[in-house]
Amino acid sequence: MDIQKVVRGINSRTLSKKLHDLEAEGLIEKQNYKEFPPRTEYSVTKKAKDLKAAIAGLKQWAGKYCPCDKQQLIVHNTTDKIIK
Repeated sequence: MDIQKVVRGINSRTLSKKLHDLEAEGLIEKQNYKEFPPRTEYSVTKKAKDLKAAIAGLKQWAGKYCPCDKQQLIVHNTTDKIIK
């Protein structure tokens, strides 16, 4: 899967920086393949899976104690475009 095609609207430089940051934080692992054309794969680490579980718990808590009838919007942090 081509990440840049899935995450539409992000330029390659920004995507590369974000992937590098996630790797530095131990949330993803990078695997380079020496083939032509060159190929790189990223995988989620156990640390990231544990973080996902923690966020799910916070989301459940917020749903219980902070109900919101308004539609929630997700805003891209660099372009300020509304995603959802």
